[in-house]
Amino acid sequence: MGSSIDLETPDTVRTYTEEHLEQLTRNLHTIEVALRSGAFRQCVIDLDLLCDLHRRLFRDVRSHAGRIRDTRWGSESLVFGPNRSADRRSVPELLRNVLRRAQVDRRDLLDIDDASRSMMDCFELAVRAHADVIKIHPFEDGNGRTSRLLMSVILESFDIEPTLAEFPKHEYNECLNVYHKHGDLGPISDLLLNAHPLLTTDR
Repeated sequence: MGSSIDLETPDTVRTYTEEHLEQLTRNLHTIEVALRSGAFRQCVIDLDLLCDLHRRLFRDVRSHAGRIRDTRWGSESLVFGPNRSADRRSVPELLRNVLRRAQVDRRDLLDIDDASRSMMDCFELAVRAHADVIKIHPFEDGNGRTSRLLMSVILESFDIEPTLAEFPKHEYNECLNVYHKHGDLGPISDLLLNAHPLLTTDR
């Protein structure tokens, strides 16, 4: 017999009660406090980090907190807007490749002295990692929230304040779609950058 697949129904996975939303808010606050204290400063950008962020965020909210889709668990693929996620069988390898690239690029930038390092390069590295994780859609839910936390972890490692502003959801999604369809990071990078006055004046 083949391996069984443990999968919650979509309605169960993606519907939030008021209690869930309150818990998510508390969890997010706890993560933000840890982020500002430097708790993630020495973290390697890898699959363990991404799953840890998801686990922390969805603690007491989802039984699958911290678990990615793979050969044994999760939807075959997920549809978000006009996009379709990676097939669950390819999720682990794709994620490792994306996160390995981000780790190498971050290390290269950190090797440059502060006076010579381009803050824009640091910002675009964080935005690209965020957008690449969303394109894969490794989790059953919480991909946007978790990938934005990853972006914050990367920014914080360069002493750049995370971008916390809210954006019109349709505009944010349209900018992501441009990157996912055409590989153009410009629109989503500009959208996030325009909410960051310190970096906007540094362009």
